[in-house]
Amino acid sequence: MARRAAQALGGGRRARAAARIRAATRGLLHSLFLPLVGIRRIFHLETADDPGLGRLTGGRRAWCRQRLGAWLRALPARAVLQFGRASAPVPRRGPGRGGVVRVSLDEHAVARWTRKFRIPKGYHTTRNKHMKVEKLFTGFDVASRQFLRLWATPGNVELHQVARWMAQRLRRAGRGARLRLLVDAGAAKRDAAVAALLRATPGVTVLMRAPRHRRHMRHWRALPARTFQTIREPGPWTGAPAKVLRVAETRTPLAGDGPCLRGVRTIVAVEGRPPTTGRPAKDRWHILFVNDERTPAYRLIQEFRRRQHHEQAYRIGVHDLDLDAVPSGYAKASAPHQPAFRPAALTWAVWTKALAANLIEELGARLGPPWTHAHPRTLRRTFLNRPGTLRETPGALVVELEPFPEQAALQPLVDAVNAARVQIPGPGGRRRRLLMLLADDKALI
Repeated sequence: MARRAAQALGGGRRARAAARIRAATRGLLHSLFLPLVGIRRIFHLETADDPGLGRLTGGRRAWCRQRLGAWLRALPARAVLQFGRASAPVPRRGPGRGGVVRVSLDEHAVARWTRKFRIPKGYHTTRNKHMKVEKLFTGFDVASRQFLRLWATPGNVELHQVARWMAQRLRRAGRGARLRLLVDAGAAKRDAAVAALLRATPGVTVLMRAPRHRRHMRHWRALPARTFQTIREPGPWTGAPAKVLRVAETRTPLAGDGPCLRGVRTIVAVEGRPPTTGRPAKDRWHILFVNDERTPAYRLIQEFRRRQHHEQAYRIGVHDLDLDAVPSGYAKASAPHQPAFRPAALTWAVWTKALAANLIEELGARLGPPWTHAHPRTLRRTFLNRPGTLRETPGALVVELEPFPEQAALQPLVDAVNAARVQIPGPGGRRRRLLMLLADDKALI
């Protein structure tokens, strides 16, 4: 009898473990497919009765919003961190010995309830008190235009406090490649942080936007005119007048520098703006702190401009993948004057949406030059949200798309999926083969 009880207990444990694995698989598939197909928020699952979403997420129908929300809140923090490390893409290496990886670092605050009403920053209406917002720190590969890593912190954490720590982890992720960091001005708020990032990070080249403090601006404005090199660049649109850029180099002493240090190499770029109202417009000053002593100044400016891909990708993520529609990182059951920060659900929700953005970017790259770097809404409208027919067999799920004008571009990817014999989870834990057919592929059935 004792042996039978032990066997029954062991069988129950195995059944519970299998159920947890199925729930984790379905939760992951829901987190990825919701932004891919354009379901903006979790409560939109109440009206998402598409049977295809249920089949692709491993069941007969999709989860309801209560079940998905409960699963998100129950995620363990260690598992979320392990998943983030395991699913992080490998940076794309550029030419050169060992390869060169260019990564942009930036911080963004998660806006709360700011779309409809004007609410002061940091004020949470549901809790009727001021509270720091959450911050997201992201590493972005400017070559492949993909998110590499993500860290969620409370709102009182600044980029200059964690930039060096982030650089060390991104350097290990590069696997021996030379790392060139493009850092926003948030990492230059303290001179000690600038010195630590530029000088105390071996093997990392840093290009950092410098803040325009008064004590530094007086030094930069006093540079003689002969030190500037005038460069004419094309205008922002066809037929626009050329943009005049004056570039100079100097050394900026930082607070705490000893007498033997020459200061940080500084690239000063002054952009002349044409007058729009008849009055002379003010020049725009762009300052870079760099620890690259060999590359010419103008080439460094051109390299740092690629950081704009990071800003654009995050903006697209906010407005098209709803990166702001994520669970709160603060525990609601904690003390109001000192709320606890538990970022597991927040990190999971944001990182899976970043992975969805990476998948959409990779889809555009594989479709060919007309669709490379296309907007997510364009790819979703053209290729992902297509009407079709689902047919189920005991061992396969057949997806037959209705004819559409751009299906020729999708044919190589459909052939690759069918040749790879992709297996997707089905109801009850069974795995089935995914078979995709276009309008001209009915002969394959």
